[in-house]
Amino acid sequence: MNELGVRLKFFREQRNMSLRALAKMAHVSHSFIKDIESGRSNPSLDTALALAKALNITLADLTDEKKVNEPTVEDQVLSASNIGEALKMAFNMYSEEKIDDITFYKLVNLAKEKFGLPSVETDEAASQEKDIPGSGILGDDEDDKNNSGNAKKHGKDIRHKDNLRKSSTKITRES
Repeated sequence: MNELGVRLKFFREQRNMSLRALAKMAHVSHSFIKDIESGRSNPSLDTALALAKALNITLADLTDEKKVNEPTVEDQVLSASNIGEALKMAFNMYSEEKIDDITFYKLVNLAKEKFGLPSVETDEAASQEKDIPGSGILGDDEDDKNNSGNAKKHGKDIRHKDNLRKSSTKITRES
């Protein structure tokens, strides 16, 4: 069997498609697909494109020489295209530890920052002494003083930590 035939069969079976279903979607005969999968025939570029489209993959997926069974780092990163999957990946790192609310919101903010989404802010998170790098939550008075002019310039309100209500967990979205 040739590599293209192996890949075609792999993707077809992965999607639980029959030869006839794929043939109908790609506008070719099922016997031709069987011949491609067995290595007896090679499709034209147009036919290969039609097969890839019917399988909802790219032509590169169908012809690439990387092993189809082993996801690459790029595949894993691309598969985390929504924030839910990114959060699952982040929480898997802490599966043995109990994550408190503040740490949870900091992790959410880090994940959202990575994907360019608005962050989640709580009064408690803003008042914590410990800062997670990149979380955007200032932890000590010196940082507040040094960054207040910068924050005002960008339209952000930096409040002094003594003025915060420590029991509040109201979540607000940044604009």
